[in-house]
Amino acid sequence: MLPAYRGKGYASALMKHVFGSPSLTGLRRIVLVTTDAHHVYEPHGFKGLATPERYMEVHNPDVYKTA
Repeated sequence: MLPAYRGKGYASALMKHVFGSPSLTGLRRIVLVTTDAHHVYEPHGFKGLATPERYMEVHNPDVYKTA
């Protein structure tokens, strides 16, 4: 989130919407990636990965760039 929008409750509002959505009810796992906002998501039940060694990724940062 851009710094100008931090601390205004947008992330918490998004979490309320996500967890209140009937289409997400019953999911076994939700994974979130953040570099510096762990404190924002922990009150919503997120915690560090129990087994981070099991997770892998393919990251293509240019996928949305146009030629």
